[in-house]
Amino acid sequence: MKFLLARETQHQLQFIKAQEELEERYGVVVPGNMNDIQHSEYSHVIMNFSDGEGSR
Repeated sequence: MKFLLARETQHQLQFIKAQEELEERYGVVVPGNMNDIQHSEYSHVIMNFSDGEGSR
């Protein structure tokens, strides 16, 4: 669990850095509606690839 939280934090930091770079180049960036490219069938699904019940 700690690994996944650390990984998610790193992803957020990368997104922030990318946004800062885009704003330097193009001004304020406001994302539009992403529904047409989002894989909505997976956006609210929790997947468990663990063996057995011990990892829950």
